Amino acid sequence: MNWNNIKIAELEQAIIANIDTYKKIIEQVANNKDLLLNWQNLIQPLEDARANLDEKVNIVAHLHSVQDNLELRKVYSNILPMLSDLSAEFLQNSRLQQKVLQLKESTVFAEFNIAQQKVIENLLLDFKLAGVNLSIEQQAKYKQITKQLSELSDQFSKNVLDATHNWHYYITSVEYSKLDGLPQHVIALAKQAAEKQEYNNGGWVLTLDFPCVDAVLRYATNRELRKIIYTANITKASEITKQFDNSEIMQTIVNLRLELANLLEFKNYSEYSLAHKMAKTTKEVINFLEELADVAVPIAKKEFLALQQFVKRRDNFEELEPWDVTFYSEQYKKVLFDLSDEELRNYFQISKVLLGMFKLANNLFGINVEEVVNFDKWDGEVKFYKVFDNENNLRGFFYIDLYIRDNKKSGAWMAECLARHKRDNGELQIPVAFLVTNFAKGTLLYHEELLTLLHEFGHVLHHILTKVDYINVSGCNGVSWDAVELPSQFMEKWGYDWQFLQDVAEHYQTKEPLSKEIFDSLINIKNYNAGMSLVRQLEFATFDFKLHMYKPAVEANAISVQDIQNILNKVRDKVTVIPVADFNRFQHGFSHIFAGGYAAGYYSYSWAEVLAADAFMAFKDDDLRTLGTKFLNNILEMGGSKDAMELYIAFRGTKPEVQALLEYKGLLKKV
Repeated sequence: MNWNNIKIAELEQAIIANIDTYKKIIEQVANNKDLLLNWQNLIQPLEDARANLDEKVNIVAHLHSVQDNLELRKVYSNILPMLSDLSAEFLQNSRLQQKVLQLKESTVFAEFNIAQQKVIENLLLDFKLAGVNLSIEQQAKYKQITKQLSELSDQFSKNVLDATHNWHYYITSVEYSKLDGLPQHVIALAKQAAEKQEYNNGGWVLTLDFPCVDAVLRYATNRELRKIIYTANITKASEITKQFDNSEIMQTIVNLRLELANLLEFKNYSEYSLAHKMAKTTKEVINFLEELADVAVPIAKKEFLALQQFVKRRDNFEELEPWDVTFYSEQYKKVLFDLSDEELRNYFQISKVLLGMFKLANNLFGINVEEVVNFDKWDGEVKFYKVFDNENNLRGFFYIDLYIRDNKKSGAWMAECLARHKRDNGELQIPVAFLVTNFAKGTLLYHEELLTLLHEFGHVLHHILTKVDYINVSGCNGVSWDAVELPSQFMEKWGYDWQFLQDVAEHYQTKEPLSKEIFDSLINIKNYNAGMSLVRQLEFATFDFKLHMYKPAVEANAISVQDIQNILNKVRDKVTVIPVADFNRFQHGFSHIFAGGYAAGYYSYSWAEVLAADAFMAFKDDDLRTLGTKFLNNILEMGGSKDAMELYIAFRGTKPEVQALLEYKGLLKKV
């Protein structure tokens, strides 16, 4: 890919042309007069059309995320409604649906492989979920809603990005003591930020970028500074700050989702969302979340009580404020285990971590990762790799973009550049992935950042190691949303494996390896406040799922911003153990559910973590390569070609157990 020569305007025109071509192919296939329908004359043209369009759309979406500018925003905003219209036009085409149904009911269907059959079955479900059987007026309404939702989600994301990048806190030279406790590399970055914003009198600038917020809340001894950063971060994109307010957008999104679900004869959006998930009913999800909460909440309360007692002994006050919790948790952890995140960070050099991560992939799955030296890149720090299997077959490529910078979306993610797909002419499209994080520039990683890297690498492996040749079910495509996090969370757990850490951990100054004593402390730290950590995830997941199950009073006829706040408050009453500020507007920046794909699906993180813990714990009792090969063959290579639970049982031999997650987190010992 020649990133530096991309002309965004030309790319937009190419996307528009591809959409037009796609629509013509839909009509051609829907009007197919062949008496004998088969894969080649019905499904293959649609698959090829998607591959051609995705290739260009993925470039725009990627650059919009990592190198945002006004031109990209405009183009991205222009193409979103076109893509929404295309999807509706495709899936509401009753003639096309009848052709696919005819193929499914023909004798030819039995001759297809399991992946081809799954493509057809998924298509028929998607037709139903897109309202193919609705009246003309209802279909028009469906198109309008999906188009609006696409545009609103994009605006929600922009508001969060703008709210983050349009706020900063300036500290003058005479106020240097405010920075007490912060790591030197964070202070150095704050100095660079001040210089970049042309503060001629020197000083330091703190921002709402995650590494900065986390560092201040974790290490700053100045309580007032912690409060300032916490308040700005938790109220961004809300009515409190007024600028880039997501209140109305958030409210409209929820109401439109409910309207969409009702249009398709679902009780609510949560029920609608489960059509493509492992969980089959809303009751099953609620029971799952409550089962975890029943164990985690009592433990979390004990953990928070211990933290309060520590603070009273140390600083003689009991009323912890929200901006105190992370700071004192870090202090208490240091006292208990005599190991700080900063000390641990000295052992994780990025270059060595990457090599160790690739060695782990080789040990588990028999693949080799090789760096490509000469390639075009959108930023000077980007790296590029190619992946071969143990028979020297090229399996795929991936880019790594590690560092935070202006106009780059916050967070970490894996995104698709190209999916594996065999075209009509027999040519195989090799998969390519983007692995993106937002680490502070430097050569060292926090252990938490190492886990993030492993997590996203798991998604990369899922995407590029697939052996499925059909774009709709290759790699992560077509995988149940509550199972798609399995490979990522599975890989993340190796960040607590003794042998893996021996390969990646070396003190950058003394060159000493990680000692067993430090490793034992790390495991204790993993389990430290595990109850509080789990209930935080349960708060997010339960809020999301119940929000999308909510049915407003008939007279109100719509969910209000206050309803959203009330739902969150009720969830917090049941699962939250740490103090919550009255001005907390977390939901206004909850991009996962308002701008990402996790609406009524945030529970998937915990659901998949049960799968991942169950899988990871199995490796304690088995040979790495033997079990790794089973994971490769049944999970990574199979993509979305089979039911996720069926694939998991093929790998593990049995269904996953919630107990595995509780054991992995050390919670069973605390019950």
